[in-house]
Amino acid sequence: MQQEESRLQILTAKERIYVRNNEPEGFIQAFEEWAALKTDAPAYSLTAAALQALSLAAGDQVTLPGIFSDSPAFLNLFILVVGPSTTMRKTTVLNYIRSLLPKNQQTHADYIFFLDDVSTQAFNKAAAEAGKAKAPLLFSVDEVSGLFGEVRRKNSYLQNFDKTLCRVYDHSPIMIHRTNSKLEVESGAFISIFAASTPDPLMEVLNSDNVESGLLPRFLIFDVRDAERGERHSLMDRRKNDESWLEQKEVLKEFLYQIAKYRANGMQDGTDVYGYATFQTTTIEINDQALQRLDAIDNQFSSEVGKDSTSWGAIKGRAFWHIFKLSGLYALSRAGLDAVLEIDDVLHAAALVEDTVSDLARMQEEVGANPHERKVNAALAMLDGAANKRLPQSTITRRLVLSGREASDLLGTLYARDQVVVEKNPQGKPYWIRKL
Repeated sequence: MQQEESRLQILTAKERIYVRNNEPEGFIQAFEEWAALKTDAPAYSLTAAALQALSLAAGDQVTLPGIFSDSPAFLNLFILVVGPSTTMRKTTVLNYIRSLLPKNQQTHADYIFFLDDVSTQAFNKAAAEAGKAKAPLLFSVDEVSGLFGEVRRKNSYLQNFDKTLCRVYDHSPIMIHRTNSKLEVESGAFISIFAASTPDPLMEVLNSDNVESGLLPRFLIFDVRDAERGERHSLMDRRKNDESWLEQKEVLKEFLYQIAKYRANGMQDGTDVYGYATFQTTTIEINDQALQRLDAIDNQFSSEVGKDSTSWGAIKGRAFWHIFKLSGLYALSRAGLDAVLEIDDVLHAAALVEDTVSDLARMQEEVGANPHERKVNAALAMLDGAANKRLPQSTITRRLVLSGREASDLLGTLYARDQVVVEKNPQGKPYWIRKL
């Protein structure tokens, strides 16, 4: 059980009871019921997928009003599902998302751009194309721990990629200069991430640097490690469900199409200052009661973050934006383009953020408490106390009483975090370990 002081507290006791007894209506609930006819993915994974589908349908065309500037707030999401690969069902639910989104009626191509290549060059190119076409880009990452490890490592092919991802989260302009070429998305691009990670690799790269860099707090963390699997249907039962499945699928597709129809139909209404096509947009209005509750949440976080310079403060610093975006998505789920953001939407969003942000905090606590991390810290302390911060690997292995596999795991973690360099002996085997 997570300690109370490390759990995000947003809702009052009465609000929490209200949310527990009143499920959100509309697309999200319908998606979860539909998907559960075929998959035993945990309900938490299905909630993540439903939100991502709504987010992509909204794209550039559905926004929230700018509350801190005159720039609108976009509904893109960075989602990370954590759990055993056989439990998460990431590929399954990702396919559900793609199958529900509309096609472009003019080109018959996918309504969204889809990318699963983790390279800066591929990402920059896809972002530029998506920005010019005003099409949502979904970046799918199967083992996000590799990405987090690489962005922190010097001379990595993904070094500083986290800075790019932080910018695109806010729909900020992207300008990347290359030799003899330049990629520009002056007006920003709508980019969402749907990522997954098994627990152990993520724990090896999850430390305060990843949180305080600003990238990880932008992710909504859906921790399904201990989640209860959904009902498993026999193949016979699945076949019996086919008719109901297809009927519900058409209803869900139509709902998303009505949200995305201007872009999907290619109904261009002009060009922006950069010459890119523009489409009719919808701004979700916020009623007074919802705005007052959002204001109270913003004041709470502003006060707490100002007094907290730890990584937990960095996590809280992003929590308000999660709530704001999710509130818009809950409103969209309930009423489509006719939605007005209401207090219920804010409460359901806050309840989900309490859970997802606390999932991140709990994992960070576990990193500090698990035996592997203690050995990592002990090895770093030894190197700090050694002459020139340098020791033979055999010395570290002997003092920490490590097996060959444990020594290899320890060295791999230190290297992945860019905390040491390994100097090899003439036979090419690791010999000296020096702290950077």
